[in-house]
Amino acid sequence: MAHDVFISYASEDKAVAEAVCAAVERHGPRCWMAPRNILAGKDWGEAIVEAIETSRVMVLVFSSHSNRSKQVAREVERAASKEVALLPFRIEDVTPTKSMEYFLSNTHWLDALSGSRDEQLSRLVADVRAHLGGATAPPVPAPPRPAAAPPASGSPLKLLAAAGLVAVIGMVAAMRMRERKREQVFSALPAAAVRGLELAERFQGGAPPASAQDPTPALQTAAQALELVNGPSAPRAAGEIPPWVNRGSGAFEEGGAQVFCGVGLGHAQPGSEQRARSELASVIDVYLVALAKDYVANGANPTKAASYERALRKVGAAAASHAAIRDRFQDHNGRFALAALTLGDLNAALADAEDELGRELRMFAELRGRTTFHDLAKE
Repeated sequence: MAHDVFISYASEDKAVAEAVCAAVERHGPRCWMAPRNILAGKDWGEAIVEAIETSRVMVLVFSSHSNRSKQVAREVERAASKEVALLPFRIEDVTPTKSMEYFLSNTHWLDALSGSRDEQLSRLVADVRAHLGGATAPPVPAPPRPAAAPPASGSPLKLLAAAGLVAVIGMVAAMRMRERKREQVFSALPAAAVRGLELAERFQGGAPPASAQDPTPALQTAAQALELVNGPSAPRAAGEIPPWVNRGSGAFEEGGAQVFCGVGLGHAQPGSEQRARSELASVIDVYLVALAKDYVANGANPTKAASYERALRKVGAAAASHAAIRDRFQDHNGRFALAALTLGDLNAALADAEDELGRELRMFAELRGRTTFHDLAKE
């Protein structure tokens, strides 16, 4: 796939790299970043070399982590040898190593050490576009989609809208609580954890996400995420079995979408929907138990492991019980129902329950959730 910008970053700065990628792509240029753009089965090193050689700009997320990363140093060296424009985006005030300094000494730096996240990213996007001179890779055309009938009352689309509105309210509430509790929570965390959370918070949590400012993008994202994983729910030929029936319950990841799905079967519609939500709750439960264990493994109080797990599972069960039924299907076996919740929806529910979870656990769930989900989806 054609791209304009290669994003080089250390794994510890993934949250910042994803924020950079989203900001740049919102304004037209296409980005390449690992592991998002590495095709399954493709050799990792070969994919990176090819991506750098076909890029016009490299954005380097420069921090103490990337400064000492041998992988990042190799990427910068490759870009310099191929005369790819280098644009360092400094998120920490650290002195470059001698190998980094060799390639970056004559390069204009963009500091992200002060100002708001939006201001920092806006300057970065402006610099990227200036380097590209206005010409970017052609967009990938979307496949034609058949026109769908207007949704009926109580349809999955309206239920999706209701769920999206709840998520927006949760995110706004969490945002208002952020500054009030920040100092109290951060004082209880190890210094290394504080630095990582502060960096990620600056680029992910410092301002309300687009969905909190305008509900429409969030609803579109949720619908597209479900369609990527399970296939379009409508229109469907008579008797055609939808993909989610054969796929069953589980945590599914595809095209950047991360969705928990529960499939229920019953003789009557209420029974199938209840079973679908029960299956969804079981899938989310496995995810949250893994997240609680990861939290303890990363320095949380091990004597409170059981309480962390109980608190997360309680929120997960409540979110699953109110999850929208996204699709239904009936054949000679009975009535099938699909209940689904995106990872973003679950994070909104966790944010809404911050008083019960504690800020540090809630933040950990948000920042590490995608990685934990990815591990679960591979099983």
